[in-house]
Amino acid sequence: MREIIAGKFLGCLCVVAVMLLLSSYSVIFILFMGSPEIGPILSGYLGILLMAACYISLGIFASSLTDNQIIAAVISFGFILFMWIIGWAAQSAGPELGELLNYISLVSHMESFLQGVIDSSDVAYYLSFIAFGLFLTYRVVESRRWS
Repeated sequence: MREIIAGKFLGCLCVVAVMLLLSSYSVIFILFMGSPEIGPILSGYLGILLMAACYISLGIFASSLTDNQIIAAVISFGFILFMWIIGWAAQSAGPELGELLNYISLVSHMESFLQGVIDSSDVAYYLSFIAFGLFLTYRVVESRRWS
């Protein structure tokens, strides 16, 4: 069962990586035309790849909850929208709740990557989020197997 989940996750991640690789032609063009700093560009790509992996793990989890693909897509969209809106809610919440919501938000961890900083706490957050999403998927699939 783990192999199926890992295969689905890695397959989706490879598709996203190819899409990101295809988008790098503009970066190559900019490198030929000028001399931008390469660090923020590469860390931004890494951040996008990690955030996409989090969204993939949420999508796979939503897919494990139902047999209908349309319902799984709607649930995935709802999860992703919720994780996106949490960052906005953190701005209007109180200081304690706002700090918690800001930490939970996937988008707030992307800011350091876009500034060219690869913070180990942000990488650990994304990897933990991915592992938790895949763990939940495994538990749902395993429980259906015994039903």
